[in-house]
Amino acid sequence: MFSPWQLLAQRVRNFGIVIQYPPGMGNSAAGDILNGWKQIASRLGVDPSTAQRWERERSLPVRRLPGIKGRVWAERVEINRWRAGQPAEALAAELVRQRPWRSVVGAAVLLVAVGLGAKLWLGLRKGPPADWRVTGDALVVMDAGGRELWRRPVPPGSLQRDPYGTDKPPIWFGDLDSDGKVETLFRTRAAVYCLSERGDERWRFEPGREISQFRVARMGREWLVVSLSPTHVAALDARGSLRSEYRHAGRLLHLAVADLDKDGAEEAIIAGMMPDRRRATLVVLDPQRLGTERAVVVLPRNCLEKADRMEGASVQELRAPPELLTLIVGKAGSYLIWEFDTKLRVSQVAPAAGFLQRHRELNHKHAEFGAAEIEELTQAVEVRWSKPER
Repeated sequence: MFSPWQLLAQRVRNFGIVIQYPPGMGNSAAGDILNGWKQIASRLGVDPSTAQRWERERSLPVRRLPGIKGRVWAERVEINRWRAGQPAEALAAELVRQRPWRSVVGAAVLLVAVGLGAKLWLGLRKGPPADWRVTGDALVVMDAGGRELWRRPVPPGSLQRDPYGTDKPPIWFGDLDSDGKVETLFRTRAAVYCLSERGDERWRFEPGREISQFRVARMGREWLVVSLSPTHVAALDARGSLRSEYRHAGRLLHLAVADLDKDGAEEAIIAGMMPDRRRATLVVLDPQRLGTERAVVVLPRNCLEKADRMEGASVQELRAPPELLTLIVGKAGSYLIWEFDTKLRVSQVAPAAGFLQRHRELNHKHAEFGAAEIEELTQAVEVRWSKPER
């Protein structure tokens, strides 16, 4: 059976009239017909406006039904043939040109997604050990954001701050062996423990006597200087083995490490009080033999200490170079600030405000603490070297 359209086409063929079959009819199968600009554009991978422009400018093979607003259709095989005959570079340029905002929006969406993903990843990723607390009988170590990394049982009361008024914690965080990971050192009354970044025990050091204070300083790549009490300093290697010890009869509460003479070798510096408990002192240990004194500095008693008959003014703070070695010495807010150069020569003596006020209250022979008294103190400083100064 012929459809009415096919019969009409057969009758008028002799008159030279060409009948275009509407979509879905005629000699083409329905699956080979693209109906409307949307399907045609989809086949080409562009939007309808681009397909319409290609009809005008590039002779895209589309057909229309009769009438002013005749529907547009095309045969799939003709569209494929037309596309195969177009230069690939020209089509690619057209695809970019048709909607450039798509690339911009796509890139923006990608950047936002990457940023959110990175933020989420960083937020979930825990950092290295940086803080601690004691919960019950457990040491809890956290990162800088307060997120718990690990916990470890410890003897009750073993992580109290030291009793010497310096408020130093019994915990030290640092890269002990230069492997890029942060180790944790902590002390109990009987031992010093070194734990890995994950909280596993790497080593422990037991000095054989009670540990009453805890100061830690790295010295180069191989040494760890640990102050275990006011009279005992130990030098350990990165594996926790004892290399040397230093003992002092006074009370040394501060520890620092610095290259004083700029020879590339760091010295360990400890500061506190002499055995007579009347004068402040500074001890520099030999970098080659850490149990040996390289230099000892003894500071004189100032006029306030003599007038108040104080037991002695201890070092309240020790600041290591790069430029000047600084000691803050005194009691009850009456502090003198001593600065030394790298040869341990006095560079400056400066009174704090509390020292000046107390000085005026005692009504000394000097109306003010001035240059004469500073010079007198400077000349009274004792510096003893174990070998000739370089």
